[in-house]
Amino acid sequence: MNISLAIPVIERKWIKGLLTTVRSNSVHPQEVLVVDNGVSTGNGVQDICEGFSDLNVRYLPQQTNRGVNASWNLAMSEAQCHILSILNDDLILPNNFFSLVLKTFQTYPDAGFVVPNTVNYPQQVKSHNSDPVVVTQLVREGWAFTIRRAGVEAIPTSLQVFFGDDWVFEQIRKRKLSTLKITNCYVYHYVGISQNVQKRKDLGLPSLEEDRGAWNAIQAQHNKA
Repeated sequence: MNISLAIPVIERKWIKGLLTTVRSNSVHPQEVLVVDNGVSTGNGVQDICEGFSDLNVRYLPQQTNRGVNASWNLAMSEAQCHILSILNDDLILPNNFFSLVLKTFQTYPDAGFVVPNTVNYPQQVKSHNSDPVVVTQLVREGWAFTIRRAGVEAIPTSLQVFFGDDWVFEQIRKRKLSTLKITNCYVYHYVGISQNVQKRKDLGLPSLEEDRGAWNAIQAQHNKA
């Protein structure tokens, strides 16, 4: 069983650190898809990616800022593996992250949506030489999730910044696939672009309220069906 990795990027601040922790993993993804929404010439993301050619990085620059959900859609359509990790660019991974994720999918054939255990401080990121310990995950977590691609339809284009992870989570559950958390896989998450209101305005991205309206409309349509 192989795994693809997708990383949407809006600026170069964190991507090198994340790719460094990907490189340090005992198991590497078959490919790394870096979707660059920075859309500014010379933002340096491509140069950083070229420094990780050993990871089979596929650099996917965008002509306009598509929003994170469109980036996820692109990654889901481009990925070569049936198992796809979608990670925010502002994460620190333990060096057994991909090993634990793959073991989870191998151990639980009905696994559809798998997340790690998020910790509050970088120094809490640690690895254990053990099999994954999992519990059922009842709510979505969108900054570091791995999916079985066959269980997910494309995220609606009306959703740009928020609620794409909710869509994916619901798609998985509708197909009666398991949603799991690996309790002994510890990942640190910085506060990313979705929490930065001014940055979203600068980039011309919709507000939480605008995206919530689009998400409520989708849910209302489903309730009618």
